[in-house]
Amino acid sequence: MTAQITVLGLGPGQAAHLSLAGWEVLKKRPYLFIRTKHHPLVEWLKKQGITGITFDDYYETSQSFEEVYERITQRILTE
Repeated sequence: MTAQITVLGLGPGQAAHLSLAGWEVLKKRPYLFIRTKHHPLVEWLKKQGITGITFDDYYETSQSFEEVYERITQRILTE
């Protein structure tokens, strides 16, 4: 069985800007990784019953964006 990763941009923050295809992806994924809990759409997603793992702690504890993104990549690949 081959694992699949889907990357989806949440857009500028309003639910109206999320495509129908994007919404369908969000509803069906067993794991949802969200770059930051500070994205404006995250609260709306919670109200829809959709939550995920955020990486805000990586931004706070890493020395560079390169380190942040490497850590995020490693975390996703180990799931």
